Parts: sequence; C-alpha cells; structure tokens
Amino acid sequence: VTLIEAAATPLPEILDAELGEVVARHLESNGVRVLTRSAVSKVEADDDGVSVKAGGEKIRADAVVVAVGVVPRVELAKMAGAELGPTRAIRVDERLQTTVPNVWAAGDCTENRHAATGGPAYLPLGSLANRQGRVLADVLAGRDASFCQVAGAAAVKVFDLNVAAVGCTAARLGGDGLGVRQVWVSAEDRAHYWPEAKLILLGMVYDPATNRVLGVQGVGEEGEVAKRIDVSTQLLLRGAVIDDFAAVEHAYAPPYAPALDPLAVLAMAAANQVDGIESVAPLTDLSRETVLDVRVEAEREERPLTAGALHEIEVSEIRGRADEIPDGPLLVACAHGTRSAEVVRWLAHRGVQARYLGGGVSWRVRALKTDKQ
Repeated sequence: VTLIEAAATPLPEILDAELGEVVARHLESNGVRVLTRSAVSKVEADDDGVSVKAGGEKIRADAVVVAVGVVPRVELAKMAGAELGPTRAIRVDERLQTTVPNVWAAGDCTENRHAATGGPAYLPLGSLANRQGRVLADVLAGRDASFCQVAGAAAVKVFDLNVAAVGCTAARLGGDGLGVRQVWVSAEDRAHYWPEAKLILLGMVYDPATNRVLGVQGVGEEGEVAKRIDVSTQLLLRGAVIDDFAAVEHAYAPPYAPALDPLAVLAMAAANQVDGIESVAPLTDLSRETVLDVRVEAEREERPLTAGALHEIEVSEIRGRADEIPDGPLLVACAHGTRSAEVVRWLAHRGVQARYLGGGVSWRVRALKTDKQ
C-alpha cells in the first residue's frame, strides 16, 4: 500500500508535523509506503490495473482510493435564495435559520462558528449533525433552543495507534512564533509501574497573549488518547486558559491514570513555558546543538542521542557535577521532558541559558527514522 499525501505529513488538518511524523513512522512500520509532499497529477486505468502519477514517479496499483474530503450539497439552499458562508456551506445562525425567513438547515450542509477562531468552520461530522437535528426539532416546536459553537473534536485509528485532536493546529493559525505557541509532552496513560501502562504523546497550541488554549492533539496505543481530547473539547468550548487545564480534576487510580494526568502535565509544561522555561520541538535538529543529556545510563544505552556536542550527566548528579556543565546555550534532554524542564529552571537560576527537548527522547524515537536520532 502507498499513501500519497500532498502535505508534509499525514492528517494535516488535525495534526501538526510533530505528531504527523509519528503517524507516518507507524504507517511505515506496518508496511505502508508514505509519500508526502506529493500531489497526484494523473490517475489512469488499463487492463492490468491502475497507474498513479505523483511526486515525479509512476505508481502501479490494483486499486486506488481517492480520499480528499467532502463538499456540502447546497443546491436546494441556492434555489431557496439562502446565502452561503466563506466555507461554501450554508450560513445559519445559532437557531439554524438560514438567511431566508422560515427556512432552516442542519447537518453536513451547514457551517458553524469555531470556538478557537471565532470564525466560520465546516465540520461535516455525524456527531454534530445529530445534535443539530435535535436542536432544530426543538426550534421548530417553538422551544428556546440553540446550537453552540464547535471545537472540531475528531479521532481516527491508524492500525493500533489512536489519534485524536480538537481545536486548531499551529500550522492553521500561523505557526509557532507567528501569534501562537506550542508545547509537547510524553507521559504514561496510567501509573508508570502498571503493567498495561502505555505512552501518550500530547501537543498543545495556545495564544501567548492571553494563555487561551486553541488546540490539543495526541496519539497513543490505546483509547486513552480520546479521553484526554474529550476533556479538552469541553474546556475549549468554554474558552479555557492554560491554568484551567492544569486544574482539571480526574478520577485517579493506578489502573486508570497517573497521579498527574497527562493532560495536566501538558498544561503545566505550557505554564512553565509562559514562565520562561522554553521547550523546542521534538524533531529539532540536534547536530547544531550542545545537548545536556540528564537521563540515567540505562536510558541512554537503550536510546542513544547524537548531537553537535553531547554531555551526559544524570539529573540526580547535576548539582554535584555543576562544574562539568558547559556554558550555554544548552539543550537539555530526558525521556519525557519533565526532568529536563526542572534542570532548565535550575540552570536559569545559575545564569546559564538553556532550553529543553519538548516531549523528550521518547517522542523522537517514534517520530524520526532510525538513522536520524
């Protein structure tokens, strides 16, 4: 199987590149060839199969599946004189009325107001359509009902990898440094010592001017990712800021969650960044960095790092070996990003310029090809 994607990484509408690369590696590990940055120019069928021209090459296949999204069916609305919005879907108000009196619309033909941007959005999801049907029934029955803004929560299963997201990607909003910021963590979905514990990778997009959270994305090996996105959705719909995410109470027991839920850890990493403890993207090129690896020896042996300059001091030995730490700027790395963030704060008090590797080495090994660690 060959997956052809015009964007740089898979699932670009819901995932930024840091998690998109994780999905790409997982597809490849299951035998799928991933061809990105490749637009399809031609599809031709013959007696022996199908040829697809994309990315400067010709790919032979037994069958081709074209999955490029959907467009709203608005012919009837046009006949009625209803206005379309900028998404080319039917413009409706909060009571699902079109711009024509006594004409309403609901479902995949309508556009809605997005909670993160405040602007129109086209999200043809069965979950939203069914809720709209209920609201419209109440409206037509004379009740005081309205359809609220949407956050765009979505989930998809990629082999045994679960992917979920809500809100907007940083790429859609202009990118890190152009009005929004990002932060990344990797964490176990339950107590780390529990036999069934699995790693979750989470990313957050937020507005540095207001600390309002604009998007959350995640991947993991089990369904616990969707749980965190469901919680994030409710918070986004209410305009939550970083501190609101950090304060969320969850049901704690080792078989179900760690003492600090991964979603709270993500919010705390964002709060640290607001406080000046800067992270860098998990896929950062380390060949130009002076890296301080604070993992224990077993972790380093299992997943070695290469960098422009590499210094290895376990986090428990940092204070005792302070004279061995080179002058900044440094990039501190650990398995998940939590220990390295602590070291960055300690270094800041000593006047050493440092940042840490967001998501840690655990993220990198899932996102980069083995020859690029």
